[in-house]
Amino acid sequence: MGITIYYRGKINQADLVDRLTDEMEDFAHSLEWRTQHWKEDWSKKSPPGRLSQGRKSIRPSGHASLHAITLFPHKNCELVSLIFDSNGYLADARVTAMQAQTVMKRDGSWVSTKTQFAPLESHITIVKLLQYLKKRYIANLEVIDEGGYWESRDAGQLKRRLDSINSSLDLLESPLSASRPRTLKAMSPEELVLMIERIMKEKFEDDHG
Repeated sequence: MGITIYYRGKINQADLVDRLTDEMEDFAHSLEWRTQHWKEDWSKKSPPGRLSQGRKSIRPSGHASLHAITLFPHKNCELVSLIFDSNGYLADARVTAMQAQTVMKRDGSWVSTKTQFAPLESHITIVKLLQYLKKRYIANLEVIDEGGYWESRDAGQLKRRLDSINSSLDLLESPLSASRPRTLKAMSPEELVLMIERIMKEKFEDDHG
């Protein structure tokens, strides 16, 4: 079993999507994460299509009726899909084309991102983002975290799980460490959490009071 985060939910109000997108874009930019924007006409029904994936983006062919943003946190981490379908539910671009061709239920489908081979801070940051989104934009957000961090908030436990699954996991450096005197490898899991929380407070809480 790998370490994957599953999540699903519906945005509180459709008119909040643009604000959410802007905030996530700003936050991703501060960490030097790549992003991909989605802004298609929700009033148009998605026709059957195929998935087209390039080196730096992913998109179903044709019209997908998706809004918001996809985040690419780290080269060894799967993308984080923060896009919504025309009903306001979180959606996964990787399965949207398949859903358009079948009778699969779209409302409330689980979205996921695998973090097993990414640095510890990638997993923690994604969970922190989901916590923020639940508080601000997606009140009914459900999360299943195979690393246990969503429930426990215990970074040490998360690290032990990652290490036990992949003992050779290399905690690579990331842009989170830019302009800081200590490397992330030298930080304890608890110190990483405090650093990430400080970054998020600077980016989000100052804007909302």
